Amino acid sequence: MRSAGFIFIVGLTFLGCQEARDEPEYRFVAQGRYVEVVQSTELAGDVCPWAATEIDRQIEELAAEFGVAIPTDYELISRIEESESAANGNCELDVGGCFSPGRGGRPPTITSGVYFLPHEVVHAVQRMRNGAWPHVALLEGEAVLYQGLIHYSAITACPGARVSEAALREALDDRTKLGAYSIYHEIVVRVLDAYGRDGFDSLWAVSSEDRSTEALLQAFEDLFGISLFELTQQPSATCRDLKPGCVGLEQRTLTSSGLTLPVPTSCGEGVVGLETPADAENVGRPEQSFLLEIAEAGDVTISFSGPGQGQIEIAACDGFDTVSSSGQPVQYADENTNVAGTPRPHRFEPGLFRLIVTGLSNDVPADAHIDLDPVE
Repeated sequence: MRSAGFIFIVGLTFLGCQEARDEPEYRFVAQGRYVEVVQSTELAGDVCPWAATEIDRQIEELAAEFGVAIPTDYELISRIEESESAANGNCELDVGGCFSPGRGGRPPTITSGVYFLPHEVVHAVQRMRNGAWPHVALLEGEAVLYQGLIHYSAITACPGARVSEAALREALDDRTKLGAYSIYHEIVVRVLDAYGRDGFDSLWAVSSEDRSTEALLQAFEDLFGISLFELTQQPSATCRDLKPGCVGLEQRTLTSSGLTLPVPTSCGEGVVGLETPADAENVGRPEQSFLLEIAEAGDVTISFSGPGQGQIEIAACDGFDTVSSSGQPVQYADENTNVAGTPRPHRFEPGLFRLIVTGLSNDVPADAHIDLDPVE
């Protein structure tokens, strides 16, 4: 395991001469098994050291899911800038973060603004497949599906209507088009649903030899006997699936007795995010995740007490859809203290879920209450 001083040695190589180029400076946050987390000295607040443990957890979960081996002595740097705009200065697109595979002895690096981005952690593990990238639709669609922390997934649900052939081709040719990532996500989910992990990996391998759209479309027909457009027109119950990531989380069980959890307001064991002082202009949003077992079918209500503010998210571990069908049990629920009125019930079936508890106020305590009213 590397020492805490590693970043200040390698950082000069990776960033160049900081004084001469007037580049930002970084300070060490935490060292994990695979990742070293650093933050910009311009960032207001302290990145929670548990970020290293959480990124390690995600790397191991994703490697197992993708069937890839984590390289011996694997090293990754998570570099957290003071803002999304600062992160964009080091990225190809203005999307608030990016992954660099590392070259010339430089370690692979995740760059993000304020918080580490699970989407970029997915890219780090994808790179372990064969060291090459496929067509952007496979690369980004899989990253959307497995990016884990739910509040980064708000814009990624599949469109309600089936995609047209023209819109599909436009998205494949230009990743900057509005809605392109949603189409990429739909493509990946549909391929996994229809052909499994082996089918997806075969398509990835062929596409990584030629990343062009024409090569992807031809490879798809050669492998599966239909066109990619034809696949998108077939019925799919999993079109909107997102995977929250549940492996290795501390477990809680929800019964009819209910469950009360403190809303995190500062860094500590199991807490990721940013710790900011009470008078800070921006809220740090510290959050903690658990594996939640809902013991029996019932209506789940979420409420909060205390002077602080908080948010609860619950998502099915085997995949969830943020848009529920009327009258059907939900796979996902989201409530916070800013919602006025009586807490609304969410009908859940028994099962395993990711529970995320997030603090929305600086250093002001609150408790989150989750109640279960069983149904026959």
